[in-house]
Amino acid sequence: MYVENNEILGYAYASKWRQKPAYNHTVESTVYTKNSVQQKHIGSKLYMKLIKLLKVQDYKIVIGGISLPNEPSIRFHENLGSKK
Repeated sequence: MYVENNEILGYAYASKWRQKPAYNHTVESTVYTKNSVQQKHIGSKLYMKLIKLLKVQDYKIVIGGISLPNEPSIRFHENLGSKK
């Protein structure tokens, strides 16, 4: 969670992708930020922190689901190294 001046500006979390054993090391990530702070790179900071935590927990694959059309979210994920 990213808090500034006692206001939540964004948060990130991951949840299990599927229950099958083949997906034990796979999660789906979610990052939300307030629209008014999108140029402050808060989402990137949250996402990178989340990735570090997931690596420590031995997750290997992180899936970022995007509802389309959503060009800002696509660019966000691509800038962080995500692949389609």
